[in-house]
Amino acid sequence: MMREKYSEKQSSKTSPFWRGKWKFILCTCLLCISQLTKSQSNTIDSIEYYRFPLQVSFGNQCVGLPYQNVFSTFNPAFYLGTEVGYNKNRKHHICQTAGLGFYANEVIGNTITLNSDFCYRFTHKSGVFADISLGLGIINQFHPRDIYEYSPSTGAYDKVKDYGKLAILLENGLSLGYDLSYKTKIPISIFIKHNFFIQTPYFDLKSFPFMPQSITQIGLKIKIRKYEK
Repeated sequence: MMREKYSEKQSSKTSPFWRGKWKFILCTCLLCISQLTKSQSNTIDSIEYYRFPLQVSFGNQCVGLPYQNVFSTFNPAFYLGTEVGYNKNRKHHICQTAGLGFYANEVIGNTITLNSDFCYRFTHKSGVFADISLGLGIINQFHPRDIYEYSPSTGAYDKVKDYGKLAILLENGLSLGYDLSYKTKIPISIFIKHNFFIQTPYFDLKSFPFMPQSITQIGLKIKIRKYEK
């Protein structure tokens, strides 16, 4: 009887202590989980912290198959575009790009491009990323030389204004880059990209139904518009 009473007395003395200790441990665990969840949420959403980033790039255009004759001639190319994300996954990001481009080529003619690509981007925790894209576009290509039309009234060929010729663009892009916002507060990504595309037609569908081309470019992606949650 004495042992049972002592045991009950001891249990009644220690119970409040253990009860308080477990409350403390539980509260600590909940706080840690809350902070961890918040941290992960910030990490996932940080890629979408800015929407519609501005993409600017400069490169070289060439005629030929992918990765061939990339720098054999200098044909300057410029691109200005943006993108919108389909998801908020920082590691596996899916987005749609759209942009306006221009390249100068004295042989095949200067060209204005308007395109949109479906893009998948994988980003390592270090900030290094790689993406692949497939897309469609239209181009307006100007003749490389002056064009003339026969005039019945004069009986001669007169020079006419060149408004260009529209064509369809089928393209595939591969890029590698680094997102500075992963390790710093600078909302800028730098990248190098090889874009291969097929133009159809090249002025005349019967004579030149296809024209393979590629553009190798380096550029910046600047996040300028804050994401509203």
